[in-house]
This record gives sequence, structure tokens and C-alpha cells, in this order.
Amino acid sequence: SGLLLTTQDPPFAALSVVYPPTYTPSPPDQSTTPTEGATFIYNYEFEANPQPDEHTWTRDGKSLTSGDRITLTANSRANSITITDVSRSDSGVYTIFSNTSAGSGTANFTLDVYYPPVLGDIQQSVTLNAGDPFTLDCTPVESNPPA
Repeated sequence: SGLLLTTQDPPFAALSVVYPPTYTPSPPDQSTTPTEGATFIYNYEFEANPQPDEHTWTRDGKSLTSGDRITLTANSRANSITITDVSRSDSGVYTIFSNTSAGSGTANFTLDVYYPPVLGDIQQSVTLNAGDPFTLDCTPVESNPPA
């Protein structure tokens, strides 16, 4: 941290404390486990002096930009990411970076998209006589959370 002291007509002085960005989820208990197909929104409030010129988002280390389903917004106090029609491929670690002359700040969260069980294909056909016992195994191949 640093201090910037400016003087005006005595006896007045202005003191400005400079510090890098710090992030706080808002609200702190935001869910990061949406269901596939839902709209997901995650908000961070931040403090910094001076204000960052820009904020950069990544998912699993790859740069993100606003586009078809992803909207990144920022103002002088908060940043948010909105993903519409969230899918399992959106799961991952999301990180926000900001730089100022006082230093850099970063924060992240892990998105874990829930989706219903997927059943495997029946691999063989069976011919039965009327009244014969029959069992069909419907074990899910994948699901989140695991079935």
C-alpha cells in the first residue's frame, strides 16, 4: 500500500490510500451448483484505489469474453458473470483478475453444473415367452451429482 498526500490552500490536506483490488462474493453464500438449463449469475463486490482499468475473466485458465450465453459486467464497485442455459461443459474454475498501479487482485470460484442421470443404450435384444421373468438394469452411465 502507498499514500498519496496532496495539499490545497492551508489548512486543508487530502490523503488518498492506494491499495490493490480485493474481492468479496456478494452475497457470500452464492450457489455454484446450478442445474443444467438454468441461468447462472455470480457477483463479486470489490474495493481498490485506484480503480482498475479493466477486469479479465477466465475459465480453467482460458480467457472469457461476453458472447452468446455469457455476459460479463463491471462497474466501480462490482463485477458479475451471467451464463444463460448453463450446460455441463460450463463446469470449471472461474477466475477474475484486475490490475492497478497499486497491484493486482484475483478471486475465483468453482462452477459444478448438475444434470440428470444418463442411461446407457441397450446392447442386445432378448426374446422371451409370455410369463417369463425379466429384469432390466437401468444403471446410469453418468450424472451429477452421482446417482
